[in-house]
Amino acid sequence: MKLFFIFLPIALALSSIYEAQSRQDSKWPEINIQEETNKQQSVYRNEEEFEKIWASLHECSTNVFVANGVISSPYLQDRGYKPTGVNESSGYITIYVDEILYGFKVRKIILPTTWSIVALFVKAPVEDVKAELEKRYGILFDTVDGRYERRSANGKFQVFSSYEAPLESIVQCDSNQQ
Repeated sequence: MKLFFIFLPIALALSSIYEAQSRQDSKWPEINIQEETNKQQSVYRNEEEFEKIWASLHECSTNVFVANGVISSPYLQDRGYKPTGVNESSGYITIYVDEILYGFKVRKIILPTTWSIVALFVKAPVEDVKAELEKRYGILFDTVDGRYERRSANGKFQVFSSYEAPLESIVQCDSNQQ
């Protein structure tokens, strides 16, 4: 019986050494931290890149659209955004986002498939959004039917209160409305 108590600790120690060696042999593959960081950098929000997409929105001139369920913007693609309820026959596609435009949080984008409307749903009161857009774009809005609008040769640029939330604004451009 004394031998049992002498060999038990030795057996347990050898078992632990064997288990540790087995874990080391089957450890996770080495990860290049720098490579993983570079891959992820395009995933993080970049306000400047997002703002570049909409630099000509006030002129109803954007190159963002959806075709065959694919968003044309590389930045939006890199962020992993996907159109929801892809039904191009409705004329537009909704994309839920988490972005910042001119200091305001944008939660949803509507992009045309066959329609001519581009819209951004901004979490801020309409007066604040209007003032910032006038400053950024160097324009003045007219008030028409309770909406702020500006017409250009390319279409009608509008800002109005969201029908979904009273403290939210919709920034919209319709290139068929000159």
